[in-house]
Amino acid sequence: MVRTDLPEESSLSPRARILKTARALFYRQGIRAVGVDAIAEAAETNKMTLYRHFKSKDELIAECLRECGREFETAWIEIERVNLVGSESDSPSRELSRFIAEIVPVYVPDFTVRQIFRSDRFLRGGDQQSFQSVGYSAAVRFVEPHENFTHQHQDVRMQGGVQYGDLPQYIDPEYLKRATQADIAALATLALGPAPPGDVRLVTARLGYDSTLRWKRAADAVSYEIVWRPTDAAQWEGARNTGDVVEATVPISKDDYILGVRSVDSNGLRSPAVYPVPVRE
Repeated sequence: MVRTDLPEESSLSPRARILKTARALFYRQGIRAVGVDAIAEAAETNKMTLYRHFKSKDELIAECLRECGREFETAWIEIERVNLVGSESDSPSRELSRFIAEIVPVYVPDFTVRQIFRSDRFLRGGDQQSFQSVGYSAAVRFVEPHENFTHQHQDVRMQGGVQYGDLPQYIDPEYLKRATQADIAALATLALGPAPPGDVRLVTARLGYDSTLRWKRAADAVSYEIVWRPTDAAQWEGARNTGDVVEATVPISKDDYILGVRSVDSNGLRSPAVYPVPVRE
């Protein structure tokens, strides 16, 4: 699926394009090594336009630093919020991962999906990170857990009588077939099922041993489920169908459990759960 709501490079204003280009060049090559000519050329503009927005290279550097500072401040605010409410394991990507772990055994028997709650293995870069970096709210990666390092992450070569490289003869067709079935099962269920509920909130207006959640209706949903799990559990362990409503209370302590809300359609298909934002109202 191609996203259409992300800003294209050509849609950026000249000032924004210059700033973005300068930051990328400064990051890759260093501030001193990059001149205004290189910035203007890479930004597909000219020095006259650059100096119209920034009086000097020093002013451009200062604005790049201010922009980085604002981004770091926003990131720290989010980190503080995550620490406060305990949502470090409930990002949209983690919820998508839980959804896949529930769906795959239904359609691909005897095929296990194990969740690994980190970006990727050491000395590798997860493919899903590039999607997240351009604005996709959720992305996960499927990976074979038992890597053969003679073949993976190697240039194709014969060395010391050993064949290196990821070659077709080392692929397990049956495993690849079942892994593909797992991908298709998850994608098809997402495509055919309802959208997740919107603006999910956990009401924290009073102390108590129950939990009240509110949300906005989702396309194709005929009812909603509140789900929960202990704070140290990886998967949802309980669920209650609330019917076609936008607010419900369950006898589950918001202090001791993680809660979420998911949509259910007329065929019984469910959306990934959505972690609620705590509100005092």
